[in-house]
Amino acid sequence: MRLSVKQAEAALRLRSNPDFMDILEALNAYRQEAIEFTLYGPGDVANVNRGIARGATEVLRGLGKAEAIVKGASGK
Repeated sequence: MRLSVKQAEAALRLRSNPDFMDILEALNAYRQEAIEFTLYGPGDVANVNRGIARGATEVLRGLGKAEAIVKGASGK
């Protein structure tokens, strides 16, 4: 998957935000359980990883924070 420069910059800003990382960490715990109890192939795991990141972004969007983070504001 290729990202545009804007998408890559937005992803970096999200990853440096503690709220995003807390949500991502919680979702990853569920992801790990899903992988342990399901027979995922390598491609499926990559899709799960992307879905987890999207899910964390959607949670932040629902909290009204994702847009501010992506635009470079504090998000708080």
